[in-house]
Amino acid sequence: MIITNNSIKYPCVGYYATNSSVAFVGIEGVSIPLTGLINLVSEDSNEVLAIQDCSDYIRQTYDNGVLILTNEPEPIAPTAEELLEEARAAALARIKGKCSAAIVSGITVGGKHYRLNDDDQTAINAAVALVAAGETSVPFAADDGVTSMYTAEEVKAVAKAAYGWVLANRKYNASLNVWIVRETNTETLAGIGYSSALPADLTAILTAQLTAAGIDTTALSEMLTA
Repeated sequence: MIITNNSIKYPCVGYYATNSSVAFVGIEGVSIPLTGLINLVSEDSNEVLAIQDCSDYIRQTYDNGVLILTNEPEPIAPTAEELLEEARAAALARIKGKCSAAIVSGITVGGKHYRLNDDDQTAINAAVALVAAGETSVPFAADDGVTSMYTAEEVKAVAKAAYGWVLANRKYNASLNVWIVRETNTETLAGIGYSSALPADLTAILTAQLTAAGIDTTALSEMLTA
């Protein structure tokens, strides 16, 4: 196919139209704005396949071999505030659900791994309750599913690690949200994910919170590289 305009011919690969626009694809050497009629012609039969009057359209664009005649208004570039809010929303979407996933991924204690979904945490709490009631050993199982008798100290070690992991993730997630909400640099926002190191002030606050809760803050570095 070709298009002709004011006696000039241009090769054309394709053509499509909507209610407000028409596009000619695979054209080279076009200088806009075009005026008058554009005829889409079959090279094989010289049949006129379509005719477009440039005056029927308010705007023309030509880029990468695509000529578009359109009545759509010129796109309005987003403001800096809009770009910032878009980056902030994207950052919040990126971390959504990651805290829960990290918690469920679990902990390793004494060479055994323990996932921490709701049922797992309920099982740990039940074992702790038995120990608190005076039991010196209780049946319990790691992820391998093999039930064995855990001493009170072993139960307490698992419970302590689970508590620290859950709290550290929740506090870290809250700190991430604070950071995202206050951040005003779109590039910084684009780089924030659930494994991101917090700004110094938020790191200090998180470390103080974990320390006050009796949690070894080395768990923080493990969390940030999970």
